[in-house]
Amino acid sequence: MSLLLFESTLEVAIVILVVLILISFVLYAITTTKVTNQKQLSQNFKKLAGLLGVEVSLPKRNSSVEYPSLKGSWKGRSLHCHMERINAADRGQTYTNLELDIANPQGKTLLIGYEDFMAKIGKLFSGQDIQTGNKNLDKQFIFQSNDEAFAKTILDADLQKMLIQEAQILRGRLVLEDSKLIWNAVFEISSEEEVQDFEKMLNLCELLISKIEAYASA
Repeated sequence: MSLLLFESTLEVAIVILVVLILISFVLYAITTTKVTNQKQLSQNFKKLAGLLGVEVSLPKRNSSVEYPSLKGSWKGRSLHCHMERINAADRGQTYTNLELDIANPQGKTLLIGYEDFMAKIGKLFSGQDIQTGNKNLDKQFIFQSNDEAFAKTILDADLQKMLIQEAQILRGRLVLEDSKLIWNAVFEISSEEEVQDFEKMLNLCELLISKIEAYASA
């Protein structure tokens, strides 16, 4: 009887040991992946800082909730880019937030929201939905503004074409408010392709800002 009890206890102990070893391997793999991702993110942000001529701030330690950031002057205007994880405790998503200063937009507001993204977060921007008349564009994006004439002037053929071309890159929303253009999207700059996508977004932002400032100075 004692021998059977000993054997049974030993079997349970072996099962527990195997489970603990497997858990340790899984945790190690997760930690290693996070560290690798952090290193790649840091390298990509360093690369972008060099390309844009701005400063990069790197995490002081490897952490799933700390990301690199960019800050400085780009083409004569203030630029700030950071990443954050929303609802991290609930397996949330990583968002990239890019802010660029705009000279005197005269109180105009504008939202350009990628349809799928806006459907997820809801309409968080007060304003009238605007139709451009371009069915392909209106199907993919939501447009809102406190001045419809302003919005339709800004959304000219050049900008419409670029929005359609870069629709999958935008993947979020562009907001003009309080003298800033802000891009916010589920996006992580963790690969060379995403570095290139970020540069394309900057080009889109630059085109949009040039049209807003031209409208304001007219």
